Amino acid sequence: MKMGGPLLITGGSGYTGRRLVRRLVTQGETMRLLLRSTSDTSWIDGIEPAPQVVEGDLSDPSSLHEAMDGVQRLIHLAHIRHTSALMSVLGHRRLNRAVLVSSLRAKSQVPCDSVAEVLEGEQAAGARSTTVILRPSMIYGPGNDRNLSRLATWLRRCRWLPVIGADGLHQPVHVDDVVDAIVNALHGTACGIYSIAGPEAISYAELVETVGDVIGVKPRVIRSPSRLTVGMARIWHGLRLPAPVSVAQIRRLLEDKQYDIEPARRDLDFSPRSLPDGLAAIHCDEVEAC
Repeated sequence: MKMGGPLLITGGSGYTGRRLVRRLVTQGETMRLLLRSTSDTSWIDGIEPAPQVVEGDLSDPSSLHEAMDGVQRLIHLAHIRHTSALMSVLGHRRLNRAVLVSSLRAKSQVPCDSVAEVLEGEQAAGARSTTVILRPSMIYGPGNDRNLSRLATWLRRCRWLPVIGADGLHQPVHVDDVVDAIVNALHGTACGIYSIAGPEAISYAELVETVGDVIGVKPRVIRSPSRLTVGMARIWHGLRLPAPVSVAQIRRLLEDKQYDIEPARRDLDFSPRSLPDGLAAIHCDEVEAC
């Protein structure tokens, strides 16, 4: 086992978690995964040595005691809102290292419940000298990343896309760069909060065009007027009619999502790949797999 004591990972069965677990195994780490009884564990087959799996539910702190027993290091990949439950079970015990993966939604200026719960989750970690909080931006990568993979699927089928906030800036980050940041934070000594994003921000319209270039599609971006869209959404919600998105969600789409990653570069040896490079590597892998 790596120096630092027993390691617990929450959210290990998720998109980023699976890649993180495999990376840590190759580095000689042994670990314990906190998973719900309903979680898919088939992906663990073939991993040697297989991580220990302990059942528990982060919404029920009483179910976490077995998972937290003897833990000295923590990677919290499950939703940051569950930090309070973990800390309540941990009590006054000191962790040698805790890496909490939050979200850059915390920097949104649009007040809403989802932003508030991210901030409350971060605050629940307290001021610990052994704790680092990572805030990734939009994560993309091979397979179903639930972000750019959905965009690529849409463009292959339709080749056009209605967009709210086409000129808004985005800074997507490759999943393996997020894993790099988590591993470096686990093995390092930095503490505090770090933005984890790609090397440069581009408009959403440019992002769509970049994805289109990689998959061989010339997309047509249909721009939705921002003020008109927000106004119509407010009227729609005022009439209490069912709506696919809230006014707050639309307003967040209009926010620039541009972040300073220099502190992460400095303290976590974070060196993210460009979006074209990341997408090209994914496309090559998919072509070879066909």
